[in-house]
Amino acid sequence: MDRLTGRTPVTDAAIAAAAGSPVVAVPVGTAATSEGALRELDPTAAAAFGVSSGDAGGPITRRQAMRVPGIKRGRNLVCSTLGTLPLVAVTDTGARSTTPSTSQLLRELDPRTTPAWTLAYTADRMMFHQVAWWRVLRRDENNWPVNVELLAHERVQVHPATATRLGYVTVDGVEQDDRDLIRFDALDDALLVDGAAIVHLALALLRAGQRVADDDWSGFVLRLAEGAPELTKAEILTLLTEWEASRAAHTTGFMNRAVEPENVGVNAQQRQLTELSGWVDTQLARLLNLPPSRIGAPQGSGMTYTNTEGDRRDLVDTTLAPYLVAIAQRLSMPDVTPPGELVRFDLTAYLRGTTSELVNAGVAAIQHGITDAPEVRTTWLGLPPRDDLPAPAPAPREDTPA
Repeated sequence: MDRLTGRTPVTDAAIAAAAGSPVVAVPVGTAATSEGALRELDPTAAAAFGVSSGDAGGPITRRQAMRVPGIKRGRNLVCSTLGTLPLVAVTDTGARSTTPSTSQLLRELDPRTTPAWTLAYTADRMMFHQVAWWRVLRRDENNWPVNVELLAHERVQVHPATATRLGYVTVDGVEQDDRDLIRFDALDDALLVDGAAIVHLALALLRAGQRVADDDWSGFVLRLAEGAPELTKAEILTLLTEWEASRAAHTTGFMNRAVEPENVGVNAQQRQLTELSGWVDTQLARLLNLPPSRIGAPQGSGMTYTNTEGDRRDLVDTTLAPYLVAIAQRLSMPDVTPPGELVRFDLTAYLRGTTSELVNAGVAAIQHGITDAPEVRTTWLGLPPRDDLPAPAPAPREDTPA
């Protein structure tokens, strides 16, 4: 009845407000607020806010979507690449931060697993569900987070604000302190929402291809020969059962003159499965904001040496940047890191050029006083420090005669 009359928790709150009932304001920045958080609502709350959980054909789970090779390839390219990038904290002047809590947080994240896994699956949650959640496990003596855990999407429930209380978040059914939750909002809607139609089509193509591969007798019919007596339904069922049993047991079949087998199936080429699969892969690449060639989809022009040279930089600028910025800016907020510190991803190693290019750039940087030889060797080239070189002579003191 409520659905027919349009009554929802939101309309009830509006009616109560119009009647003079007190309305509790929800402060911006709480874990249960924002469009991203609304994507995590349970079905009742989602209906209240008009947030759809899926597209025509029913909602798609991440497990279903990952069966599509193009999605799996794109996901691994984006999320796994992001997981390999180290997080660093810098001060307002650009120097590396030495705050113990920040250093431990970015170095460990969750001590029960690797930082690469935590970061990769944080981006994974953002890609498929739009929102990722961390929960603080441990704090230092100054109350700064030093360890966190990535929460599974299914464990988190967001409860919207009502006329009597603020919105809140539960994990495994237990209400959480807002200060212990770190929410990452993607800069785009979830793949399982915006891309539902294309993912449905990709899954249908997989099923069609599987049928072609498994059933070479699909569309095979048994037709009565001209002049043969008609069969009853029971006789037809018996004939089909015996035919299928014989085909399963023998590679060679035998039929009398009363029945004529006829193959009316359509092969994969006639169904245009190859062309349609290529088109779907191209659409998936667009949804993932990737060049089609990255997931093996057809593209208009081939890669050349010129654009291959800047391939990684293009990937960072066009595909990884929304995830890198969203995660780094969230970790730079004052509930995670002390004031005056910023968190960023260190792209030095990922965007490293050839050895000759690095050496030439290092020589120029040393000549202009930008850096020194040990930093070029260890940070730029990724080589271990050289212990066989003599230590530089200490600078003479001013009171020491030359």
